[in-house]
Amino acid sequence: IDLCPEMLAKARARVEKKKLTNVSAILEMDAGNLEFEDDSFNTVVAMYVMTVVPEPEQVLAELERVCAPGGEVVIVNHFSRDHGFMAKIEKVMAPFASSLGWRPDFPFERLMGRNNLHLVRRMSLRPFGLFTMLRFRKEISADINPVLVPESAAMVVQSREEIIEVGGGEALN
Repeated sequence: IDLCPEMLAKARARVEKKKLTNVSAILEMDAGNLEFEDDSFNTVVAMYVMTVVPEPEQVLAELERVCAPGGEVVIVNHFSRDHGFMAKIEKVMAPFASSLGWRPDFPFERLMGRNNLHLVRRMSLRPFGLFTMLRFRKEISADINPVLVPESAAMVVQSREEIIEVGGGEALN
């Protein structure tokens, strides 16, 4: 999904050129107001979105809403550093980058604390650890049956740094 018709046209051309038969739809839609029903997907993925939308917390709420209980929300994005040389660069870049609609000083903590989403993995990605993958598991209510997420739904990513396992319970592979 995307709000920009030009980006959707590029996506359609790529799907056609590469014969990506696994792509069932390309839709014009606002990530902060998804037109899907609650609990529609076992896995919801947002790639490089959170620092370019005006209300990232609303987007995360929508991702959570359309994710089935027991399913995963996977976010890949740049998140700011707390300290060090890169943290200083991000702070200097912030005023310039914001004019382009991007926030290099966006802390991942802004996405934490959702009642039904639990962070199970945080992984630094190549190149140079500029991007981070966050994997959340949506809580299963006691009054519903769990949704089984197949092993094939797991993402395979090369990491430059150690994988950080978080939360109580078994980490996802």
